[in-house]
Amino acid sequence: MFVETTAEDRQPDRVGGIQQATGARSVFVGPTTLILYRAFAFETGVLFPAYQRVDAGRTREHLRVAVNVSYFFWLK
Repeated sequence: MFVETTAEDRQPDRVGGIQQATGARSVFVGPTTLILYRAFAFETGVLFPAYQRVDAGRTREHLRVAVNVSYFFWLK
């Protein structure tokens, strides 16, 4: 088990070169599980918002589900 943190800064949209007031910043934190099998890594978890600043026109998020699959290329 791990604690994963994801932060993002979504810049405002541009329509016809004009910047709209629809940006957002958010930080999500939650428990995740990592499983390693040979050259594969599987990670999954649920992330909850720790901080959200959402401008008009964007929706607030209540949770995120994270799923990642990785393959490691080993050089011989």
